[in-house]
Amino acid sequence: MAGYIGRVGEFSADKETFTSYCERLDMFFIANGVAESAGEGDKPRDKSLADIIRILKNHFDPKPLEISETFHFNMRNKSAGETVGDYIIALKKLSIHCNFGDFLNRALRDRFVCGLDDVKIQNKLLNTAGLTFDSACKIALSMEMADRHTRELKPVGNPPAGVVSRVNKTASPSAKQEQRCSRCTGNHSSDKCRHKNSKCFKCQRFGHISPACEPGNFSRSRGRGRGRIHAVDVHTEGNSVQQDTDSDESDIGIYS
Repeated sequence: MAGYIGRVGEFSADKETFTSYCERLDMFFIANGVAESAGEGDKPRDKSLADIIRILKNHFDPKPLEISETFHFNMRNKSAGETVGDYIIALKKLSIHCNFGDFLNRALRDRFVCGLDDVKIQNKLLNTAGLTFDSACKIALSMEMADRHTRELKPVGNPPAGVVSRVNKTASPSAKQEQRCSRCTGNHSSDKCRHKNSKCFKCQRFGHISPACEPGNFSRSRGRGRGRIHAVDVHTEGNSVQQDTDSDESDIGIYS
């Protein structure tokens, strides 16, 4: 193709549609002054360029089925992470071959509202009187932008103070490690101590052992163990005298 301006190249269905390729081919012919020659016959070399393009278009770009395109349109929902603007563009593209006619704006509005994944925006649109597709797009775009700005300005990192204090109070491992048993001075809960029914050798009480016995327990146990003195034997040289007394303060005597 020496002497021609530009280069068309081969058609690739992975890179462009056949319609786009035909448009580039027409521009190439116009730029280089290539005239179409009329042809007759059934062989490709006998066909005109217009006939060849028409045949190839029907093969590479067949007309979409209306019911299939409408099905894809009605099943299209906004996906997670997709912006409202991208969702609007996707719906408009899907509606091209649906043949909605005068019903187009209403179909776009209904599918747009039903397909939103943000409940807050959806509730706002459902409670707006006289809602059109254009007004629904404006409301959704503004609410999405406001929500994005709020998240950008909101400080991230420290949770509320109440949450921190509650977690520290209930889940702090050091608080459990410092727990001291009142029954044996061990590092565990008193309710789980194996000395719940043990007898203390100091105060003779049950429920703890001597290392955990408080100083006041022993004196109280001695005071409760004494009874009233009924008689005292006083020994003198060769004689024994018995005296009656009700004193509680004597250190010797017979207790009952």
